[in-house]
Amino acid sequence: MSPAKIDTLLSMWCRIKMLKSAYKNDGYLEAGIDEAGRGCFWGPMIAAAVIWPEEATWCDELRRLSAGIKDSKKVAPKRRGILEAAIKLNAVAWAIGRVESDEIDQIGMTAANRLAFLRAFEGLSVKPVRLLIDGCLYMKDVDGVEQIVETKADGVYIAVAAASILAKEEHDRIVMDCVAADAALEENYSIGSSKGYGTSKHCAGLLKHGVYAGHRRLFLRNLLGAAIYNRPDSEGCLID
Repeated sequence: MSPAKIDTLLSMWCRIKMLKSAYKNDGYLEAGIDEAGRGCFWGPMIAAAVIWPEEATWCDELRRLSAGIKDSKKVAPKRRGILEAAIKLNAVAWAIGRVESDEIDQIGMTAANRLAFLRAFEGLSVKPVRLLIDGCLYMKDVDGVEQIVETKADGVYIAVAAASILAKEEHDRIVMDCVAADAALEENYSIGSSKGYGTSKHCAGLLKHGVYAGHRRLFLRNLLGAAIYNRPDSEGCLID
């Protein structure tokens, strides 16, 4: 098979496998937004916003990269880290929004989710006119910006999938940095292995040791009861 034929077939394969490059090809600048850590018992929630280059501007290398960008849940951890670096290098703009566990307790999960999205959006160095948001929440206090909200948008649009990768990598890095600084997080709660989610080992640790610095008490009410709101935290790795 000739090199030209191979290139043609690879191009066709990339297009078949690739997520959508835009919601509309109308020249409007779009940003994809997604979060990581919403369902965790411990630690911050992270959102990311990514503006991906218009398809008309792609070189062959960027086309191959774009074809490899998928929902973070469908990408192996090692490859996800490689994609994170490539996304940051090639994106028109990207930003991270972070909401701490105590903020989640104060304002509730829905408001915290919107706040994480807003912080990511406001962190962009270039402002889009359209937002592609994964999930079911529209953002508030964002005037003059069209919002397209779709469940599983991270499996449809490249920009949203790229945002899901940045959010997931940032979230997990924060978790592992805290675990490295405080051994009790893993020893007592399996925070490192669970990435803060409510696994059986994490739940068992909570029942045995009580809450720790960085735990989301709002999420733990059903597990440990109202008493956790009156129980002081142990000293531990604070999320700053």
